[in-house]
Amino acid sequence: MKCKVLCVVSLLVASLLCYQVSIVECAGDDGIDRYGLDLPGMPLPADSPAVCERLCDNDSRCFAWSYSKTTGGCTGGNGCWLKSPIPPISQNNCRVSGVKGRRLIEPSWSSFPVGVVQPAGWLQSQLNDQATGLAGYLADFWPDIQNSIWIGGNKTDPGGLNERVPYWLNGQVPLMFLVNGTANVGPRITKQVERYLNYILDHQNPTTGWFGSDCCEPWPRFYLLLSFIQYMEGKPETESYIIPKMELFYRGLQPLLLRQPLNSWAAYRWQDLLISIYWMIDYHTQHGDHSQLNFYFDLAEIVHNQGFDWASFFNSPQFPHVACRGACPSLATHGVNVGEALKSSAVWHRQSHSMLDYDSTIQRLSVLDKYHGQPSGMFSCSEHLAGLNPSQGTETCTVVETMYSYEYIFEIFGNLSHADRCEQIAYNALPAALTGDMWAHVYLQQNNQINSQTNNPSIYVTDGPDSNIFGLAPNFGCCTVNFPQGWPKFVVRMYMRPRNDPNGLGVIYYGPNTIQTVLNHNNPIKIVSDTTYPFEDTIRYTISSARAFNLYLRIPAWTTTKASVTVNNNRPESLTPGTMAKVSIGAGSSTVMLTLPMEFRFVQGINDSVVIHRGPLIYSLYIPNKWTQLHHYAYNSSDWQIRPTAPWNYGLKLNLNNANDGSLEFHSKGQVLGKRVWTDYESPVYVTAKGKVVPQWVEYRGAADWVPKSPVAGSG
Repeated sequence: MKCKVLCVVSLLVASLLCYQVSIVECAGDDGIDRYGLDLPGMPLPADSPAVCERLCDNDSRCFAWSYSKTTGGCTGGNGCWLKSPIPPISQNNCRVSGVKGRRLIEPSWSSFPVGVVQPAGWLQSQLNDQATGLAGYLADFWPDIQNSIWIGGNKTDPGGLNERVPYWLNGQVPLMFLVNGTANVGPRITKQVERYLNYILDHQNPTTGWFGSDCCEPWPRFYLLLSFIQYMEGKPETESYIIPKMELFYRGLQPLLLRQPLNSWAAYRWQDLLISIYWMIDYHTQHGDHSQLNFYFDLAEIVHNQGFDWASFFNSPQFPHVACRGACPSLATHGVNVGEALKSSAVWHRQSHSMLDYDSTIQRLSVLDKYHGQPSGMFSCSEHLAGLNPSQGTETCTVVETMYSYEYIFEIFGNLSHADRCEQIAYNALPAALTGDMWAHVYLQQNNQINSQTNNPSIYVTDGPDSNIFGLAPNFGCCTVNFPQGWPKFVVRMYMRPRNDPNGLGVIYYGPNTIQTVLNHNNPIKIVSDTTYPFEDTIRYTISSARAFNLYLRIPAWTTTKASVTVNNNRPESLTPGTMAKVSIGAGSSTVMLTLPMEFRFVQGINDSVVIHRGPLIYSLYIPNKWTQLHHYAYNSSDWQIRPTAPWNYGLKLNLNNANDGSLEFHSKGQVLGKRVWTDYESPVYVTAKGKVVPQWVEYRGAADWVPKSPVAGSG
């Protein structure tokens, strides 16, 4: 059914005006019934779905409606049933149904399309390394990508889910738009990505809309849809080709789900499908096409209702308070599922409008930190939730999915602590998962990682003995293709637009970058961020704008009251930690100097140990080590064992009442950075302290045993 715009006569100007946004006649979703929960006196006479919808709009008791048809072989006469509350969806070809007043809540902050924000400095080098590293060459030698059934080959993934190409595209598509200006890098990635996208789109089933030759597991398609969206954002000229393809898929998906509800992985990761459905609602709304909104709202409702109830799980006795062993492991305790689920209530909030979604989001983040939190800002999961031991692992897939969840949660609710946490994970847990050249990754990273080797037996909850070697596909190949989304999606969201200020621009995550965009439809701006952050505390902005605008700066909770901002060499203005500062920028050229002082902080860890923070970075002991190649695959891809060549079990002499008394000394190599800032040999900053070996802190099953309770006696 189509929606049509009604026109309203304005008596003041005596002319016919059409208000496309405010008055829209929608005729519901054809083939959908909402059985039961009828108001008294039903049915009411109505000769069309549009009349039934208006009857609901005019009745304050009505939340939903269903209309019975007499066309297409349907019998029984026309009728309109008004409903309260909203009944569940079912399939009935003789019904048309709708829900009153459905709309999506606008995010508190909206990210820009892929490619608007561009990396610079060390961040550009990082993305270039990704493009010329493992992620950029998987299509040239790894059968799971090179010869995948997604591209017409004969290679299926272990377990038959065939998620690896969709996972990979979900990171490579945004990467393509962030390295396209780099000679000998951008064109290669673009050609690679478009070959896969075009093949998948061109081979869509023209009848069912299904993507791919395997049927009918929807879960991998969630990431495929996100890849299509990111590609269209970077290349809007492709919308006319891809949008109809996506619509055909969704039209085929709805009856499939009514026959075969979400189950297994799809039921636990439903929120990622909802994101793409909401993107379609936003797209059609922005383009003035209301004819399909009811369909997409109904589809989103079906997906939500069939998905796992994460809000209840995080607040139930089934949520584990210790490492998940024995009969505990399930898809609900699986680390990657948990990382993705952190945003499930934030996603659904756009449709539900319920603040219970906010409460649930805060509760799940809190309980996860309390029972499984790790110093990096992540939580343990090896493969399942694994408790507070900092030697337990965290899967690399979980790191990037948790980053994306925090990014999305911030967009919806605007809570600055979520942006702080996302940046902490990006600048600590993410680089810890990768070698400096990005040719190898670890399946499980450990906050107290003393080696990278095969351990059998190991301390992990369920993962295999090679989970913490660095290589092509240690333990399982999912992280091989999923880690590429981490850096690109983070860069895309470094700037956002505030919901309540069309002439405003927010700096959400700090680092070297540039942005060119247009604010409020008529204010072109360009901002260049010159900094080595997070390795220094100063960010220098060079700004040009046609008109004045408001620049919003996230002031992290970890900085001090000495934080300040200076505009055009004027007097510095003090800033308050944990707030969003609003800075007025005039038309023309401006310079802004933001200073976020970084001091040492102690955060209490397990057994009264402490974690050393400075700014967004966490500091750990450098352990001299030896690398041994275990296996070579192709290009620069190898598996590596890394063993310590010096003691690792140190305790530090610290004044716990004052982290900045001089017992910790910060050293910087200056603003000239090496190419690979996350390696021990090119790290631009380091800290020195006095300490002693702690003999009672020993190795257990190839890992550092539980941290001894502090204070401890050392030797040497």
